[in-house]
Amino acid sequence: RVLTGDEFAAILKAGSRGATGVVSVAIIPARGPGRIGISASTRVGGSVQRNRARRLVREYYRQTYRGSAPYDIVVNLKPGIADLTAGQVGNALADALTKAINAGKRRGWRLDPLH
Repeated sequence: RVLTGDEFAAILKAGSRGATGVVSVAIIPARGPGRIGISASTRVGGSVQRNRARRLVREYYRQTYRGSAPYDIVVNLKPGIADLTAGQVGNALADALTKAINAGKRRGWRLDPLH
């Protein structure tokens, strides 16, 4: 997982971005296995809502990308995500990731990381 503030900052600074109404993501090519970091401000809701939203994002990542994602991903949750179902959160995250990957293709950096 992406844990430290420095790691979050590096991904946010250098990464390509994609967003939907309830989630925004920044991605960079990973040097090893892909990692994910999730941030949620208090505007998302109380601690129960924030933690539920984080769990939904982590579960979507585990089921879809774990072990196969060549990216380090930072996910920023926005207000309204706590009211969505697991399927809706997955769809929103998939849309944001697709936008970020396509934005990276336009900028010209290598999508397949060199290990």
